Amino acid sequence: MTQANTPNFHNPLGPLCFDRDGLYPQELVVAIFGIAKTTLGKWHARGLRHLRPGTNKVYYLGSDIIKFFDSLPPADKEKSDESKPE
Repeated sequence: MTQANTPNFHNPLGPLCFDRDGLYPQELVVAIFGIAKTTLGKWHARGLRHLRPGTNKVYYLGSDIIKFFDSLPPADKEKSDESKPE
């Protein structure tokens, strides 16, 4: 997915501040972290939970995103930080 195809979402909370009770669509998670959908698929394989409430749309709970990042080993957290555009 190219940058031109990425939806233009504005997150007033900043990229790493999630409302624990918030529900985030897949497109927003991809845009916030500046990752490809394939990377998100790898995160699923590593344990990031997602929801499909009877539709083709994929959603994430803020609490699940926070738990996923808290469960990463320190080396993986550093790699995630390095991959973000400045």
